[in-house]
Amino acid sequence: MLGRIFKRKKPEKSANEHNEEAELEWDRKKSEYLESLLGKEHNVVMHAIIPFAIGGGLDLYYYPNGVPGTAIATKELVDRHGNGPSNKVYPAYELVMFTKHALNLDEAKDDTTPFGSVHRDLNSILNLIARYSTEATLNPHDTCEFPKSAVKVKTL
Repeated sequence: MLGRIFKRKKPEKSANEHNEEAELEWDRKKSEYLESLLGKEHNVVMHAIIPFAIGGGLDLYYYPNGVPGTAIATKELVDRHGNGPSNKVYPAYELVMFTKHALNLDEAKDDTTPFGSVHRDLNSILNLIARYSTEATLNPHDTCEFPKSAVKVKTL
């Protein structure tokens, strides 16, 4: 009886703590799903200085352990409620692009290196398509055109 009287009650979680836990769980599930498709995710994330949600760039997630080369994916387009870009095939989707180059984060910001050049181009394209996909429906086999000033892609 005295034990019940003097026993401390666990403080109840606030709505904010519940939301944070739900977000972390959603992020974990999204990561597991992408890893099932692309192989183990690299432990480094290229974070944007200004978050995508408020008009900045995407964080980039790297998957160098699946197909030869590197997959670079987004994980910010679909929220835990399933809201995000959608089309006639997918109720919501993230974006992934691939390069035949092996992941080299030391070269990622050096445009004079093969990986750095491709990284810059893929980052630019992913950010353009991601922003556009929040406003327009992009269906499989659709094409889109970027102004030359938007992406500077080298041709071989």
